[in-house]
Amino acid sequence: MFDTTRMVRDGIVFAFVAASYLLVLLRCNPRMFLRHYPKEVQAVVPPRSGKERRIAGISGLLIGLPLASALFWRTATSRGHSFGEHFIYAFGVLCIFNLVDLIVLDWLIVCWIEPRWVILPGTEHLVIPKQYRHHFNGFLIGTAGIVVVSVAIAAILAW
Repeated sequence: MFDTTRMVRDGIVFAFVAASYLLVLLRCNPRMFLRHYPKEVQAVVPPRSGKERRIAGISGLLIGLPLASALFWRTATSRGHSFGEHFIYAFGVLCIFNLVDLIVLDWLIVCWIEPRWVILPGTEHLVIPKQYRHHFNGFLIGTAGIVVVSVAIAAILAW
């Protein structure tokens, strides 16, 4: 039987770790997320440097956490799981993070609280309406990406 409780627990842990990492990265250098800013902001600031692109690329390594989590899940239950179970597990864990990213990081912190350190230097003069829809569109794109990543994780684990 599929363990939904474990999936939700692992998703919450992953979401907390990943969101904390992304929040620290955003706080230290918001330019890492330049491609996530509105086009009006992107037009005013210079493109990311090579170092900034490399550091932003490291955040892609976070995808290893759900894979490791799924491996631990498979080992802990000491039974084989189907491709579908692996897919649902990976998709659930990643969706929980995607929701936390949208609601907490994007809508609550970036749009609603809007701390000064989120505003890129040189763009303080721009008046841009709150980007709730922009972030929701990013959430939908992220969901499509999560399907692809979940299929890959399920394939690796089912193999």
